[in-house]
Amino acid sequence: MISNRRRFAAFLAQSVLLLLLLITTTAGAFSMSPGVSKAAAATAATAATTNSRSPRRSILSMTNPNQYGDEEPNERSSSVSSSALSAAAAPASRRQVLQQSASTTVAAMAAGVSLASSLSFPEPASAEGNSKKTIVITGANSGIGFQACQRLATASEQDYTIVLACRTLAKAQGAVDRILSSSAASPSSSTLIPAECDLSSQASIQAFSQQLPQLLETPKIDALCLNAGLARNTGATDVERTQDGFELTVGVNHFGHFYLNSLLLPMMNNDNGSR
Repeated sequence: MISNRRRFAAFLAQSVLLLLLLITTTAGAFSMSPGVSKAAAATAATAATTNSRSPRRSILSMTNPNQYGDEEPNERSSSVSSSALSAAAAPASRRQVLQQSASTTVAAMAAGVSLASSLSFPEPASAEGNSKKTIVITGANSGIGFQACQRLATASEQDYTIVLACRTLAKAQGAVDRILSSSAASPSSSTLIPAECDLSSQASIQAFSQQLPQLLETPKIDALCLNAGLARNTGATDVERTQDGFELTVGVNHFGHFYLNSLLLPMMNNDNGSR
């Protein structure tokens, strides 16, 4: 997954870079369009006419006839004006503009691809060289929690240490037995650890957090999945409460998980991007 994210980041950087280069070169090509050339020609003609009619230049030509060498002042002025007009009044054809734009764009894209290809990311180490990732999942004996544990236990690209935190130890052990029996045809090196964590009891949550470091090879958690939850019948008229006096749904789904998360935060492996 890390490798895919890095490849996507590199692809995104390449795409943005090529887009910027394409916009820049296209804008440069259109700045050389015939309409702009005509405007430049008109500006040059106006400047040449103004210079030829400048009183200061006429006075200088009268006081110093040899200022421009062998040419007469009027001839020099007319030659400058005609050369400026001829240079500016010859706009590039549309075909020439498109050809120049295409060649410039291709060259810029080639340079961009070469530069973007140098933005390589180091590939992550192989799964064989990685240590086991530790994942804690609450409500792991049924539903999505059980399916997640089963998928992780049979994953071939990575070995995991999976802690199945359930309301009772018997439920957790039953989930472990079912996963092991279903994955007998495809053995894995992942480790399944059953544990009791009753989210309706703060004492049980605290006992689980204190016992967890002893259950693990290293007191580090790479992922904490707070999956457990319950939903009472909407037609119920009575109020059920946790062992600590909270309404049962709020106490289990929210307060229990919040307390468990706060106790396990010091064990999160921040060096490995835990979540």
